[in-house]
Amino acid sequence: MYISDLSLQGFKSFANKEKLRFGEGITAVVGPNGCGKTNIVDAIRWVLGEQKYSTLRSSRMEDIIFSGSESKRPVNVCEVSLVVHNNRGMLPVDYNDVEIARRIFRNGESQYMINRGKCRLKDIQDLFVDTGMGADAYSVIELKMIEDILSENTDDRRRMFEEAAGINKYKHQRKTTLNRLELTKGDLNRVSDIIAEVDTKVNALRLQLKRFDRHAKMTHKLRDLEIGLAFIKRNELDDKIIPLRERIESLTLHKSTRKSAEKGREDVLEKLRIISRNQQEEMSEIQKRIDSLTVNRQEKNNRILVLNEQMKTAERDIIRADQESDDCKIRIKNYKQAMGEVDKELKEVDPNVDAKLSEFIESKNILETSNKSYVKAQGSFDELTVKHMQLQREENNLKSLVERSEYHLEDRARRKHELNNQAAEVEKQITELENIQSKAEKSVHSVKSQIEDKTSKLNDQSKIFNELSEKTEILLTKSRIAEGRKSSLDRQITFNQNIIDSHEGHPGGARVILNDLKSYPGILGTVSDLIQVDDKYRPAIDAALGEHQSLLITKTRSQAVKAVLAIHEAKAGAVSILP
Repeated sequence: MYISDLSLQGFKSFANKEKLRFGEGITAVVGPNGCGKTNIVDAIRWVLGEQKYSTLRSSRMEDIIFSGSESKRPVNVCEVSLVVHNNRGMLPVDYNDVEIARRIFRNGESQYMINRGKCRLKDIQDLFVDTGMGADAYSVIELKMIEDILSENTDDRRRMFEEAAGINKYKHQRKTTLNRLELTKGDLNRVSDIIAEVDTKVNALRLQLKRFDRHAKMTHKLRDLEIGLAFIKRNELDDKIIPLRERIESLTLHKSTRKSAEKGREDVLEKLRIISRNQQEEMSEIQKRIDSLTVNRQEKNNRILVLNEQMKTAERDIIRADQESDDCKIRIKNYKQAMGEVDKELKEVDPNVDAKLSEFIESKNILETSNKSYVKAQGSFDELTVKHMQLQREENNLKSLVERSEYHLEDRARRKHELNNQAAEVEKQITELENIQSKAEKSVHSVKSQIEDKTSKLNDQSKIFNELSEKTEILLTKSRIAEGRKSSLDRQITFNQNIIDSHEGHPGGARVILNDLKSYPGILGTVSDLIQVDDKYRPAIDAALGEHQSLLITKTRSQAVKAVLAIHEAKAGAVSILP
């Protein structure tokens, strides 16, 4: 077995990665002072697990990391790997080459690896134990170690020889075993203390258990009573609520019926209002028409008066025209007579014929004018007659219209009177309904007050019931917690009782005797069992007795000797007996 390769990167003066190969035989490293020869030896020590930075010629472990130079920057990690050729199988692994590596960072974190797998420092130390290689092994010999070999100090030489002889492994195992034994003794002492403390608490726990059982029984009884009381109160409240609910339903039904009736009355009133409004509008229209007809009638009357005056004037004109016609007829007759006489006179060749002819022509013109006036007067009379007939027809129409209007007015007045009577009846019914509604509202208000009182009482009872329920839940929770504590105490008591029954903490021989007192007559028990004191003084008594707590007491010396011989023959362990 020999070192075949050594790789360094960031270790002390080796900033860059450097790899050194070693063959079989002797390899010498030569060079001037300060070139890093000793750093190679320090790297081998460090990768094998060296923990003393003073051995590595540093003030702290981080100082082995390359800290930089004028031409190179410092690095933050240092790594050294060592390859050991295991050609003789001295290392307890199945590899011919074993690579050991160690890496440290500037923050102090450190890593160990075997064949590139992370491991512990102890794994590397166990790998090279009894092989002569290691951080403190004789495979790396310094001047100081040569001085130790040549020294007269036997301890230094013995350490070197033990390392060379390969017994360090067994010394290490012995040291580890002794440490474990010391830890076991400490654990046993602690167990003894725990047992003693448990023994002092058993009686107190038993008393607490009895108190807890009594408390649990009283709690269950109280819970049952409170639940029963709550159910009784709830049933009473239910009995009180049922008639109130029925009353509320009845009032609600009555209220809905009243609302329906009020709605029907409101519909009837609305219809009556609409009819009254329509009738008022019709009456207004009729009144307007009557007023218009009255005005028209007045105008017609005035026109009739005017026409009557015109008719009277026309009649006077006709009479005058008739008189003039009669006069004209008389004059015509006279003229005819005169014309006859004239003819006669013409025949007689009256010299006054021209004058008479002129007079005749004038009379003829007057007659024609009179005829025209008569014809004109006759036409005016005919027109006035037609107008008079038209006015009479219009007057008759107006009279019939006035009669119809008066009839409609009378009918409207009669219907208005009926509607007023109906409205009065409806108002009376509304008043009665309002009185009924007022009484019902008072009754509803009274019932609501009763309901509110009952509801308030019910809410109070519900609050009480909820509080009782919460208390019940709290008691149940406490009961479950207490049951859990009881179970824990039962387990602890059972554990303590098992410890007491098995007499743990006593020597083996004493334990055998105490577990089978029938086979050892005369044994009264241990000193600690025979001393009866209050629980508060028990720790002081146990502390005063110390290891003598396991001392057995017998009635006679012979019984003690007999018990010791029996235990010795059975090889049951140590026992101390006091007669």
